[in-house]
Amino acid sequence: MLAALSAETAATAWTSLGQSGATIVFVMMPAVCVTLGLIYGVVWLRNRDFKAYLMFSLLCFGTAGMGGAELAMMHARSPEAYGALQRIHQVFICMGYVSSIGFFDNFMTDTWSRLGLILCATRMFTLVPNFFGAASLNFRLITRLQPVRLLGETVFAPVGQVNPWIALAQATVVGLFIYIIHASVLTWQAGQRQKALLAGGSMGVFTVVGLTQAILHTWCPCP
Repeated sequence: MLAALSAETAATAWTSLGQSGATIVFVMMPAVCVTLGLIYGVVWLRNRDFKAYLMFSLLCFGTAGMGGAELAMMHARSPEAYGALQRIHQVFICMGYVSSIGFFDNFMTDTWSRLGLILCATRMFTLVPNFFGAASLNFRLITRLQPVRLLGETVFAPVGQVNPWIALAQATVVGLFIYIIHASVLTWQAGQRQKALLAGGSMGVFTVVGLTQAILHTWCPCP
């Protein structure tokens, strides 16, 4: 009887985990990012000449904030709540964006610093339409929330009028990709090929994947 009860309990727990797959993923990812952020933050505190560690720490915290905001957005119960959370989400995206450029500027051999400054200023400017005159930077108006299945769990996605300012934010991601490639090429030419491949390659792929996801999420809404 105890064996049967244990098997039934395990099966129930397994089913519950399967029904909360999206929540589990979006909890684990921020936890990992916070851990990395703390590690690199401590390393920077011990040697403050290496500003790349500080920038990477901030990037990790920004990424963790994105994941936490996305988790809250997926479980929002009203368009108003979703819009408020999406505004916070954009702040963390901006934090991660600026930290990425700061990391490359301090880590790579040489960078296109002027382009980096222009991109950072432009991305921070997009926070203005994020907080004024619309539901968020992504949407002028969120009319309803559409339930969708994600990793075995029911979550909510927004449906509404796209905010045209989001195109400027997405354009800065294209600029970030150009910035990364340019810095990687310069670092490669300086003889530091491993640094160029690891940092430039990983961030380049992450940027393309993130931009593709953002474009699909914004311009290909749920039916």
